[in-house]
Amino acid sequence: MPFYGSKCELDHRDKFVGTWRGPSCDNPSRTDTCIISKWPPNALVVNLVRPGDDISLHATLTGPNTFSIQAQHQNVSFNGSGRLSNDTLYYTLNISVSGSSYPPCEMRLTK
Repeated sequence: MPFYGSKCELDHRDKFVGTWRGPSCDNPSRTDTCIISKWPPNALVVNLVRPGDDISLHATLTGPNTFSIQAQHQNVSFNGSGRLSNDTLYYTLNISVSGSSYPPCEMRLTK
């Protein structure tokens, strides 16, 4: 899935890789940073860096411009999806702690 081109020499993940920034979903006056890197064979590593938090989540490429997130860290569950459109990364992250759900975090980030 991640490779394309006449010789499969191009990787869809490359357009996601980098440092993305945008307003925090829970405090728009604060800026969140999201660092995305590749993870073999067809996944992405999404590092959400926030003041007091540093969360590393694995995401799976679901299409040329889309990904999904399913992760569990101790008693915290994360799931969501994202898409890349016109050099802007949009994603929604649902968080549940010990079975209690929080409002979805919707992010709009640019490089």
